[in-house]
Formats: sequence, structure tokens, C-alpha cells
Amino acid sequence: MVRETRKYELDILVIQEIRWEGQDSIRQGKYTFYHGGTQSHDFGTGFLIKNSILQAVQNIKFVNERLSYVKAKTKLYRPTIGKYSLHEKTNNNGERLITFAISKNLLIKSTYFEYKDIHKYTWISPNSRSITY
Repeated sequence: MVRETRKYELDILVIQEIRWEGQDSIRQGKYTFYHGGTQSHDFGTGFLIKNSILQAVQNIKFVNERLSYVKAKTKLYRPTIGKYSLHEKTNNNGERLITFAISKNLLIKSTYFEYKDIHKYTWISPNSRSITY
């Protein structure tokens, strides 16, 4: 599994029909495998997650033998967004831009270069009280 995940340069691989009892994590090279959701040798789900993005994982939840999820922080987008963004959180339009960039294998380059914050704004009101990013 790890070899194939590396071959296709995946950060997260979701797996069904694990058939391993209990819930556990196993570290294997540059990846950690999480499995759970079943108390018998039926069904079960798992995630193979690259260790370099584990800091972006907030929670891994195994709901039942067929349903599980990984909750991640926005920092998971760091390969798409550079470290020089003006803010850490984004609105719906920002999420849509990030999703589009990821789907097309694009980078948001304006966030890869360090600029003064004043050069990152797109609009400032005449009274300087309202700033649009």
C-alpha cells in the first residue's frame, strides 16, 4: 500500500474493507496508517496519511464499520497556498479558489512571495476603516 501511495505521490489514501479488529495507527516509513470502525473481521475503513501533513489533521473519526472521516485544518492547503498569505482563515470565495487551484494542480503564487501587508490589500475605503482582501 505504501509503495503504491508513494508511486502516485498521494498525501492521503482512503481504504475500505480493512477487516482489522479495533482501532489503531501504524507508522510505516513516511506514512501513518489509521484503521478502525469494526469489532469483527468484517468491513472497516482506514486512512494512509503522509507524515508531512499530519500536523494539518485535527481529528480522525471512525463512526461505524462503513463510515469514517478525517477533519483537517486549512493549512492542509499549504502546497497550493504559500506561507505569506495575509490571513489564516478564508471565506467561501477563498475556499472556492483553493479548490479550483487544487483541481487544476495550480499554485496561488501571490502567497509565495513576502510582501508588506499594505501591498496585499485589494481595496481600502476612503476613511481607511474598511479594508478588502
